[in-house]
Amino acid sequence: MKKRFIRATHAGSIKHVAVWALLAASAAFAASNAQAWTLKEAAEPYSGTTIKAIFLDRPGYKAAQTLIPQFEKETGIKVRWEVIPYENMREKEVLNFVGGSDQDVVLVDVVWIGEFASNKWLVPITKFTGDSKLADPNLNLKGFFPILLDSFGT
Repeated sequence: MKKRFIRATHAGSIKHVAVWALLAASAAFAASNAQAWTLKEAAEPYSGTTIKAIFLDRPGYKAAQTLIPQFEKETGIKVRWEVIPYENMREKEVLNFVGGSDQDVVLVDVVWIGEFASNKWLVPITKFTGDSKLADPNLNLKGFFPILLDSFGT
C-alpha cells in the first residue's frame, strides 16, 4: 500500500509526494528566494513524472491550478488533477488508499488525520520540507499555519 502526503502524500509514490512538496514550498517562497537552491534543480530527478492530485472546488485550489502550467514548465513534472466536492473527498481518498490507487497528492481534513495516520496512509510533511534536496534550505515555516504544521508535520 502506498503512503500519501498531505494535500499531498507515498516508495514509488514518495517521489510524487516530494514533487508536491516542491510545488507547495516553491509557491510560498519563490518570490523571496534569491539563494542558490532552485526549484528546477530540485525537481530535475522527477522531470517527466506525472503526479495525480485531488482538489476541492474552492478559490484556493483554483488559484493553485493557475500556477500549475508554470510549475510544469519549470520542473518538467506534469500535474493531473481532479476536482471533488468536499462531501465526497474522504470516501474517495479512503477507497484510493485501500485499493492501492496511484493517487499521489491528497487533501486531508484535520478531523481525518488520526484515521489516515493510524492506517499509515500519510507521512510527515517534514520528511520533505526538511530535505534540502527537495525544499529550499532557507524555508522558514515558523508561524505558518501552526495548527496545520502541528497536525501534518509530525
